[in-house]
Amino acid sequence: CTLPDREDIYVGCYTDTLPRDLPVWIGAEMSFEVCMKSCAGFKYLGWQANRNCMCGDSYGKYGTASTCQCGAGYIGAWVNCIYEVTPRTSTITTTTTTSAAPYHAIYLGCYKDWYDRDLPGAGTFGS
Repeated sequence: CTLPDREDIYVGCYTDTLPRDLPVWIGAEMSFEVCMKSCAGFKYLGWQANRNCMCGDSYGKYGTASTCQCGAGYIGAWVNCIYEVTPRTSTITTTTTTSAAPYHAIYLGCYKDWYDRDLPGAGTFGS
């Protein structure tokens, strides 16, 4: 796993509880890079426990903490390593001949697919 060495965007260690300090749950056991990309459009991301990723536009309603292990495999329970979300550099912009409006493709990760198609309306191989 890639651990963040991003002191330039690190905000600090903050306590978490229910309801969550950062309200948008993205997933668990995520790389920092995927978490950062998934939180595009938000101001902050929180990374906690087993690299759980959460996003939001504000943080700190439960105060600061001192037990975050932001560079470790297990970050800590009920604490968030808070980072500023940096502008996306991996957005792919394309245009079609039927529309002048750009479409933005956002990489969210690699997922398994099968014959009944994970994405509705997707074609089959070779079609």
